[in-house]
Amino acid sequence: MLGNVYEWTADWYGDYEVGSAQNPRGPATGEDRVLRGGSWNNDPRNACASNRNFMLAFDTNILIYACDKADPGRQEVSVGLVSSASNGVLLWQVACEFVAASRKLRSQGFTTGDAWDRLADYLAIFPLVVPSPGGFARARVFRTEDGCQFWDAMIVAACLEFL
Repeated sequence: MLGNVYEWTADWYGDYEVGSAQNPRGPATGEDRVLRGGSWNNDPRNACASNRNFMLAFDTNILIYACDKADPGRQEVSVGLVSSASNGVLLWQVACEFVAASRKLRSQGFTTGDAWDRLADYLAIFPLVVPSPGGFARARVFRTEDGCQFWDAMIVAACLEFL
């Protein structure tokens, strides 16, 4: 489904072996998982399976899913994504939204205190990013010219600012 969304693969980001190969896997281990393909708002030449990149930020859902016991498979994937990311950032809005959205997990015994504790764990892994005026300017371009949703634009702008 290229051109609609990125595919987050199980492959590690890194150099391929020399020579051509069908469905190359990349290195056996690494620090970042590969995003393959392109999104609807990318340049069309990037909407192909050979376009490889890696993610630098998580949205609130991944952080919530890592705490959600209702779907053990989804929880395992989310915990794996968070624990395997090394170049990540945590946008201030995602941190706030995580604590607020954790109320959905009350029926599982997940308390507000648990949410704050888990947020502290996330902040020990990922630096908190507060947007600067330049970050807002980038997000504005992503929103108005590229059609990104507002918070997605803010997350991408924060990643670019952090680099």
